[in-house]
Amino acid sequence: EGAVREMIRVGPQNVAAATAPVLNQQAALDALRSRGNAEGSTPALEAEIKRREKVLASVQSEIAKDALSAANDYGVLPKLAPLQVTDVANLIPQIAQRVDAARTAATWAGRPVSPLRAGEAEQLTRLLAPLPPDQKATALGALGAAINDRDQIQALARQINGKDSSLALAMMYADTRTTKGRNVSEIVLRGQQAVRDGAIKEDKTRETGWRASIAAEIGNAYYPNDDVRQQMVDASYSVLLGLAAEKSPDISRAVRLATGGIAKQADGSQVPLPYGWSESDLRTGLRTYPADKLPAELRAGAVPVSREDFLKNLPDARLVYAGQGRYAIRAGAGFVTDAAGGRVVLDFSGSAQ
Repeated sequence: EGAVREMIRVGPQNVAAATAPVLNQQAALDALRSRGNAEGSTPALEAEIKRREKVLASVQSEIAKDALSAANDYGVLPKLAPLQVTDVANLIPQIAQRVDAARTAATWAGRPVSPLRAGEAEQLTRLLAPLPPDQKATALGALGAAINDRDQIQALARQINGKDSSLALAMMYADTRTTKGRNVSEIVLRGQQAVRDGAIKEDKTRETGWRASIAAEIGNAYYPNDDVRQQMVDASYSVLLGLAAEKSPDISRAVRLATGGIAKQADGSQVPLPYGWSESDLRTGLRTYPADKLPAELRAGAVPVSREDFLKNLPDARLVYAGQGRYAIRAGAGFVTDAAGGRVVLDFSGSAQ
């Protein structure tokens, strides 16, 4: 908040720049740099570039610390009332009211934002940590239903991760259920408890161990993001421990519950499915993708591509994971882009099959 106050003190033009979406701020800065390269720099232009660089760096720093608070402090959101984190039942209706604010903040920040401020997430961690697994799972299920936004739930899990990694992992699946209606977070929590109780004996050999088998099943589905791949291996492993605690350690099922499922593409590569989708659903989604969800101009490398041609070839395109239910599209060594050079991303995250 101190950085925000200093920006306001220095000048209103800084505040106006800071409240623009981060992607727009970066685009404006890139345009100024391009202008300098094309027309030659001037002292005024250099000063403007430095001012905008400072504003953007400050905004990005505050977002990294606490994105929702940053949006509130910069005036992107109306002033937020603090949450009363006293018990889960009281918290549910309060969090539900924060969901729209977190979506607005996400548009500004250019990334998913939790509906809780950092301090509130710490309070929630302390509230949930002492609960036994069944009560914790019930609380997480209620929170997941109240938020009802996978991106926000994942952002909340990342907030919690620094304080309680086991709880954060369970939080990742607060809105995910098995085909029989069980909350996946309950399975994760039972597995964690079984490990603490010494009730599970696992195969830890390098080649045939559970983690090795999970990694082989996930394959290159999250290429090129190794961090996300490792996160999904860890998540699948935790789900597998939960299944093992119930005497049914099924590796393929654990991977499916943790990732949503892994599909093979025409070129042999792999890609994660949107949660709740089958490979057939994804093929149908690609065949019927709406043209109005695409940019007006498309490029494959430097070559312009019409929407019609793009959609005709989409079922055979190579998809690259860009977030749950979202995919960039390979074009040779690069990607399909819009007129500004940004990657085109297919979004199935809000769809239902």
